[in-house]
Amino acid sequence: MVRQATRRRGIAKALHDALMASRTESRATLLVQPENVPASAAYATWGWYRIGQLKPFDDAPTHDALMLDLGRMR
Repeated sequence: MVRQATRRRGIAKALHDALMASRTESRATLLVQPENVPASAAYATWGWYRIGQLKPFDDAPTHDALMLDLGRMR
């Protein structure tokens, strides 16, 4: 998470891209709560796409499952 005062400067994208560029896998997955619209919008802008929904454990809320093709990051 990037502090409110320093948002909208490309910091989160730079951190994301640096982390993803270091991965050797062909794809990455993550979970995001559907009501977290700002995060979902950022992920979509960065190339992530929704592949479904799931509950990570019995008492958890439903999350959107996202995937990113890491081959495009290289």
